[in-house]
Amino acid sequence: MKTKRAIVAGVLTALLIGGGTARAGFILRNDDQFTTSVLHDQGTLWDRSRLSILSGGGVNVLHAYGDSTVDMSAGASVGSLYAANDRVNISGGSVGIFYAYNRCAVTISGGSVGILRPEHNSTIDISDGQADQIETFDTSVLSVSGGRVNQYLTACDSSTVNVSGGMVGDLRGYDSSFVNISGGWVSGLSAEQTSTADISGGSLNGLRALGYTTVTFHARDYRVEGGLSLIGDRVVGTGILSGEWFDGTPWAVNIWGNASEARIWAVPEPATLGLLALGGLAIPRRRPAP
Repeated sequence: MKTKRAIVAGVLTALLIGGGTARAGFILRNDDQFTTSVLHDQGTLWDRSRLSILSGGGVNVLHAYGDSTVDMSAGASVGSLYAANDRVNISGGSVGIFYAYNRCAVTISGGSVGILRPEHNSTIDISDGQADQIETFDTSVLSVSGGRVNQYLTACDSSTVNVSGGMVGDLRGYDSSFVNISGGWVSGLSAEQTSTADISGGSLNGLRALGYTTVTFHARDYRVEGGLSLIGDRVVGTGILSGEWFDGTPWAVNIWGNASEARIWAVPEPATLGLLALGGLAIPRRRPAP
C-alpha cells in the first residue's frame, strides 16, 4: 500500500513528465520539495514543504501554510498567492495579488507584485523590484530599502513602514500606524488620524498632517518659507520647510496640509541639544535681590 507521501511524489513526477502542457494542481506536505517550470491551476503547501518556481513556471492560485517556503525566480508567475506563517522569497517573476498572514516572512529582491497586503505580524523586506499597491495591517512591518512602489503604500492599524531607499509614489499613514523615512524618495506623505511619522533622511516632496497625527523631522539648520513659522520646535501653518540632514544633505518639503490638532515638530540635531544643555549649566544663577 502506498503512503500519502509516495502518492504525492508520484503526482509531482507525472506533472514534471507532462512538460509545458501540464496544468493540474498539486499538494505538498511534510518535507516535500517541488521545482517546476510549467504552469499549474492550483497549488497548496503544508508543513515544511518547499516550492521553487523557475522561468516559465507558475501557479494560478497558490496557498502556502505552516513552515513552508516559496521561491520565485525570473520568468515565474503566480496569479493569487495566500501565505500564512511561512516564507516567500521573490527574486523575479510576477505576482498578481499577494496576501501575507500570521507571521509570514517575505523577501522581495526583484520581479513585480500587483497588490500586496501583509497582515497580523508579517514582515516584508523589499530591496528591489516593484509593487503597484501595498496596504499593511495589524502589527505587520514593511521595510523598503530599494525598488519602487508605483502607486501607493498605506499603513493601517498598528503596522510599521520603514523607508530607507527606493522610490514610493504615495505614502499614507492611518489609525495608529508608524512611518519612518530615513532615505529613498517619497512623492508625498499623508499622515492622518493618530498615526506617527519620523523623518530623518531621503527626499520627501509633500506632506499633509491631519487629525491627531504627529510628524517629527530630525535635522538641522531649519528654514521656513511661505506661510510657515516655527514656534519653538513646532511647525505652524503651511509652506516650505527646508534644512540639512545630519549627514549634510540639503532637503526641502512642501507642507500643504497642517491641521490645528496635528503636530509637526522640527527637532534640532542631538549635538546642538547637548551644547545647549551644557551652556545652560555654565550660566550662573542670579541671587535674588535682598
